Amino acid sequence: MKLTEEQKKRIEEEYAEFEAEQYAGKTKEERQKLGQFYTPAPLTIQMLEKFDSITKEDTILDPTCGAGGLLAAAIIAGADPKKVFGVELDANIVPIAKKRLAKLGVPDYNIHQGNALNRDCFVFPESEFEELHKGETYKFTDEGEIGKVDFIKKDGTKSITFGLRR
Repeated sequence: MKLTEEQKKRIEEEYAEFEAEQYAGKTKEERQKLGQFYTPAPLTIQMLEKFDSITKEDTILDPTCGAGGLLAAAIIAGADPKKVFGVELDANIVPIAKKRLAKLGVPDYNIHQGNALNRDCFVFPESEFEELHKGETYKFTDEGEIGKVDFIKKDGTKSITFGLRR
């Protein structure tokens, strides 16, 4: 998909608004130790442009959402804020993501703290996630350095797949 210049500008502006907050006061050394590296707006734009499209019907899940930059950009690109979900391991970053994404219409309960390599983190009480993916199962594959999660529909096809590096 090709983002418009206006969308790109809005993504850049939104990112700049939260840039100072997104690290929750951690030093670069602390972030490196935790493996926390936030995606700058230009790279986020390139990532979104790799999608065929982003529509109001799509569910967007970022299992390592950090301060919510990719989710914010997906909303600016056309995603329905009520169908945007995020999980973040660092409990100090979660409130920043919630604050940031609330400004774009994401319900508070769509973002929570959890470990994306633990299946329990994909339970979003009170949200539409359970209804959107009702009847799907979670298949976790541990491939050493890479963990992979597939959401499998009743007919056996995949609805969401993502990989995580440990």
